[in-house]
Amino acid sequence: MRSSQKWLIGASIVVGIIAVASAGAQQVNSKRDPNIAASQDFINQAIQRLDAAEHNSHHVMGGHGQKAKELLHQAYQELYLASQAADASH
Repeated sequence: MRSSQKWLIGASIVVGIIAVASAGAQQVNSKRDPNIAASQDFINQAIQRLDAAEHNSHHVMGGHGQKAKELLHQAYQELYLASQAADASH
């Protein structure tokens, strides 16, 4: 892997993390709900991969990549709400 590719992947990771944080999504406590927290981690990875895919295709995905990321952000937030509901029921 060339250094420019590594830089791009690193930049995509940072952008993905910032996007999740800026969407107002909250991270689940991994000690309290490890499976839900792991699911959020997988969502972050999926967003990073979509960012890389969009870059590789020069952002020509017919808007579907962006829509997928929006749905992933929504799923991330829903997982947080699920964790909160489970915690409240205990």
